[in-house]
Amino acid sequence: MKAKAARLEIKRQQQAIRAKEVAREKAIHDEEVRKYFEEKVLVRQERNAEVERRREALVASLRQQSSKWTTEENYTEKLKEDVFIYSPQQISARGSFDPSSTSGSAVSWLEKLQRMKPAGVEDSSDDEVAATAVASDADEQDAVGAVSADARKPTKDEE
Repeated sequence: MKAKAARLEIKRQQQAIRAKEVAREKAIHDEEVRKYFEEKVLVRQERNAEVERRREALVASLRQQSSKWTTEENYTEKLKEDVFIYSPQQISARGSFDPSSTSGSAVSWLEKLQRMKPAGVEDSSDDEVAATAVASDADEQDAVGAVSADARKPTKDEE
């Protein structure tokens, strides 16, 4: 019995040692988790401060720009006739502007469309018309000839 009691005592001591190790590991883990969440809170606060700083900068720039906006108080001042009167330099520059020289303006596109001829209009050069007619006939024949004889369904006479 003494041997059995000694084995049980050793087993209890080992369990006590293991329990202390587990408690120490748990304390270490809890400390790491606490540090992680404290760092997470700090990062979140820094991020919120950065967002708030950007928001304040945006609001400040909008306040600065808002002095140029048209509001109920200043719309009569902004829409006075004097604002829309052009100087002689502007008028002369406007007259010398050639919209066909620019490629991106709506006016140049409109002028290009007006210069284009509709599809059904006959051109004065009959040679070009004849050449396009011959080319279109050749294209149609190529398209019809592309279907091979094997791909066709046999008619009743061929069967």
